[in-house]
Amino acid sequence: NKTKMRNAAAPNVIHAMDANHLRAVILGCLMSNPQIKSLSLIHDSFGAVPSDLPALFHIVRSTFVEQYEDYNLFESLRTQVGWYLDNKKALNKLEAPERGDLDLQEVVNSDYCFL
Repeated sequence: NKTKMRNAAAPNVIHAMDANHLRAVILGCLMSNPQIKSLSLIHDSFGAVPSDLPALFHIVRSTFVEQYEDYNLFESLRTQVGWYLDNKKALNKLEAPERGDLDLQEVVNSDYCFL
């Protein structure tokens, strides 16, 4: 069903990216702050005991920046689509939009990470 497939594509990509960020946060806690023993996780929401929140605050934001600073979703999709195209010239028609000027480093100091 092409319609269902089209409608599911964007949410599935976002869920996969959120899951990757969640994995990075857990690994960040284990590697940089092993005293964080208890996390409460729901999709892209993170919680911990109050004494661990300052460290978690930093880990969530720094891993978010690491994940997206050099990542371009459109270029990634273009590359992946190219793997399956018989006519590689058609790939030239799939141009990724230009990157904006958002400074992701600002996320590290933001009160609210998910804008």
